[in-house]
Amino acid sequence: MPKLNFTANEGAGAWKPLPNGTYDIMMDEASTGVSSKGNPQLILKGHVVGGAHDAKTVMMWLVAKGGGWRIKQLLDATNVEYTEEATGQVDDEGRPEMSYEFDTDDLPGNVIRFDVSEDEYQGKPKNNFNKPRAPEAKKPVAAAQKPAAAAQPAQAAAQPAAAPEGRRRVVRTGGTGAQTGS
Repeated sequence: MPKLNFTANEGAGAWKPLPNGTYDIMMDEASTGVSSKGNPQLILKGHVVGGAHDAKTVMMWLVAKGGGWRIKQLLDATNVEYTEEATGQVDDEGRPEMSYEFDTDDLPGNVIRFDVSEDEYQGKPKNNFNKPRAPEAKKPVAAAQKPAAAAQPAQAAAQPAAAPEGRRRVVRTGGTGAQTGS
């Protein structure tokens, strides 16, 4: 029978939340589950990209019931394609309820910028991930500031131009018919 021999230091490995701030998070895994109250939820695992907390692992649990707007914000911060459909119901404030569908396999690999705050849940530290958005594009360096590149005209001509950033297709159904946006 295999045996495992290890030593555990008291307090070692205790998870610590990210300090308040703005972080770029790379989504590594996405799955669905059920919350402790029986509601569907999106479960995300990712890691910080850059800065003092580079590679720190983070987890997010986004409950669909009452918090679906947060999932939609997250989708809008990515190039993930999703469908949006009116359910025919209205919420407590009279707004039409919408149903969203997307493939969770499309989330890993996306980098999303969040405003992160520290909080507590059931006596344990946690992070809140707010205002998901696409990271800001780096500003191009002015031609005069760019370092001179070695001339390789034959090689440069053989290289295809970079493809434009992908676009997300949103299909809205119900009420006015299908629409496609980007």
